[in-house]
Amino acid sequence: MERELFGQSTRKYQIPPIELMREKYAYCPETGAIMGKDGRRVGWRDADGYTTVSPMVFGRYVKIKAHRLAFALMTGRWPHLIDHIDGDRSNNKWSNLREVSQRENVMSGRGGKGRNIYRKRKKNGSLVWRIQIETLAGKWFCTDRRDFCSAGKVRVEWRARREL
Repeated sequence: MERELFGQSTRKYQIPPIELMREKYAYCPETGAIMGKDGRRVGWRDADGYTTVSPMVFGRYVKIKAHRLAFALMTGRWPHLIDHIDGDRSNNKWSNLREVSQRENVMSGRGGKGRNIYRKRKKNGSLVWRIQIETLAGKWFCTDRRDFCSAGKVRVEWRARREL
């Protein structure tokens, strides 16, 4: 059973009100730093490389990714999905953050779905590196190479031509 704690309810976590976050934190868009009202940086880097903040809200600690908090402090609303444009999960500068759809987020994933290189055993028993890339239009580019280096070169060249 879900409990509405902050006025908004989700299955995974409760979203704190932005007004309360503005009372506790300040955000510097040039550096990407989240600071407490005392002027000191807050948060830590989690195992996935994201900066995380854990404020106490109504007697409970709530973990919030710093890029989500930065977006909320700048726009006044909580984002659905945020992409780090340069791929660096710890770079929370405002110029490096953008709100994206689920599809755009998957497509921009570094090494995630949409752009894959993996080992594949062919029917004749030989092992090859398969490169699969999905464009935003939903079209696939797929080819096989014998060694990882040439597979990586194909992927880089294809991305440069298509500007993914």
